[in-house]
Amino acid sequence: MMGIVGGVGDILLSLEDALKEPEICVITHAEHAGSIFAPFPCTKAKILKLGVDPLPPGMAFIKRTSYPRIDIPEPYKSLSLVVKHTSSKPIIGIHPFKSKHAKEFWLRRGVSEADISIDSINRACLEYQDRCTFVVFCSPDEEPSLRALRIPSVVIANPDLWIGLSLVSSCSLFIGADSAMKTMSCLLRIPSLVFTMNVVDPAPDLVDLFIGQYARDGVLTSCPLINDDVTSQVIKDFLSNKLNGSSSLLCS
Repeated sequence: MMGIVGGVGDILLSLEDALKEPEICVITHAEHAGSIFAPFPCTKAKILKLGVDPLPPGMAFIKRTSYPRIDIPEPYKSLSLVVKHTSSKPIIGIHPFKSKHAKEFWLRRGVSEADISIDSINRACLEYQDRCTFVVFCSPDEEPSLRALRIPSVVIANPDLWIGLSLVSSCSLFIGADSAMKTMSCLLRIPSLVFTMNVVDPAPDLVDLFIGQYARDGVLTSCPLINDDVTSQVIKDFLSNKLNGSSSLLCS
């Protein structure tokens, strides 16, 4: 049996080849991993909990690829078309939060700052509120944190991966913490700005897969989370560069 190990980002980058298999084993911490395979009845996914369930003997792992060909299934594909045709302005996707698993990982290493602050988003995006449509992604648990948003925005608090991927595909630009949402935007080749932890990551091979390759391809600009002033300025510069072509990015 072929298998995938990791979170939603790992599953996405393995999905093209995974869907060629009649049966796949997914070892993951992601709570909603099974829903990824739900629209594809020809591939049966066995979901195991990472670090808890034993691995099946003799399992081989599917290689991740930076740009898998993913056909968004219906009815989700139609949703992206509706969104694109509804807004006459550039759609800017924002996902301020790292995943729960990632936050726990870094907290165990003494690092608590992981999210993009709402204040820095407000400060950076207010001047663009009449020129852009902002779509802000979050989980239902994170939605209360967005009450401090002062920019007009559409908030998507839905754990369904296909809804998220469909709506991300409608975006002209994407801004986010280092999470699976960023992986969605990058594999779709949407110009993206990601804020990473201001520490040395213990898994450099994964950093290169999820950050480095996209940066080398010009799809992704990355910058460490330092403080709100820097974060706000970097977002402003990213939007100015992509929407006006008038300034250089502060980080690369």
